Amino acid sequence: MKITMVYRAYPPLAVGGIENHIKQLAEELTPYPEIERINILVANDSRRFQREEYGKKVIVERLPNWLTLRSTPLAPSFINKLAAVESDLLHFHFPYPFGETAWLFAGCKLPYVVTYHSDIVRQKVLLRFYRPFMNKFFQGAKRILATSGPLVEFSPVLSNYADKVKIVPLGIDSERFVLTPGISAAKAKIRGSRPMILFVGRLVYYKGVDVLIRAMKDIDAQLIIIGQGPLESDLRRLTAELQLGERVSFLTDVSDELLPGYFHACDFLVLPSVASSEAFGIVQLEAFACGKPVISTSLPTGVPYVNRHGVTGLVAPPGDVKALSAAIKHLLNNGEERERMGKAARERFDREFTSRVMGERVLNIYKDVVNHLRKNDY
Repeated sequence: MKITMVYRAYPPLAVGGIENHIKQLAEELTPYPEIERINILVANDSRRFQREEYGKKVIVERLPNWLTLRSTPLAPSFINKLAAVESDLLHFHFPYPFGETAWLFAGCKLPYVVTYHSDIVRQKVLLRFYRPFMNKFFQGAKRILATSGPLVEFSPVLSNYADKVKIVPLGIDSERFVLTPGISAAKAKIRGSRPMILFVGRLVYYKGVDVLIRAMKDIDAQLIIIGQGPLESDLRRLTAELQLGERVSFLTDVSDELLPGYFHACDFLVLPSVASSEAFGIVQLEAFACGKPVISTSLPTGVPYVNRHGVTGLVAPPGDVKALSAAIKHLLNNGEERERMGKAARERFDREFTSRVMGERVLNIYKDVVNHLRKNDY
């Protein structure tokens, strides 16, 4: 099978959760003999075309980007590319409104599936104009891959296409988080004498990092915040105002090689997200892979689906400083429970969230769609 994936960006020019997922999925699929080629169409970060080959099967084409509007790159050549693409199946990663609209204008007749990563939450004006195109786009999809059951249940969009939806949770490469001698040495250097709490993610509104900082006011532990984003200066200012400089540290440039050391060094991860833009929380999987429990929030998304309250960690109401503080204190004061939850987290990861499991599930959907098309069942 020849597969073409479509999204707005691809590593290393972008390193968000969806971009990394696409890269991980492509790498996981290429060893299968059924996969002949994976072509990935994305927008570039400049007005030039760029073609890259990764191994023998993955080709990334970065199309000229003329303008980025509200984090959405506008690359008109998507239309011509999609009109002429030669594949057995297209795989879109939603949301990327320009890419999906380009497909409609291209008049492309190839079958396609869609991974639905999240609802469009903040861009309500955009959504008002985009909704007719979006509905037509989903009507034509052969399958819609949702990352969790709660996303299907609570999404105002997916509920309209339940007959097409298949649940395919995201997965990550477990090998990256194996406690090698190198990572063990990094862990020893990172770990101090105080309990260590970890946050990893972009410093943006929906991550709720301000809630986490406020929750640290009367907690005797070290909070390590790893990430960059537009709210960094505001969060640093809040930390100073609360006089938490000795307990809260910001690390904005931790390499991929060193990051597993921080997961292994911490007592647990906190993901204090406050909005449904956090549709899954893949960073939870990284903590699980290291045998660490997670404190997350009860969003109507896949976040609490991944982190089972009382099993792999604790779940608090989003935006509730007191509840988050209480959950943090509970895990800090109960070492045996922390250890039990960390073990359960690793077991859940191995069972549900490895890249191998994800790749097998996606490949089976590809084969199902292509085989049905050959039998004229659609």
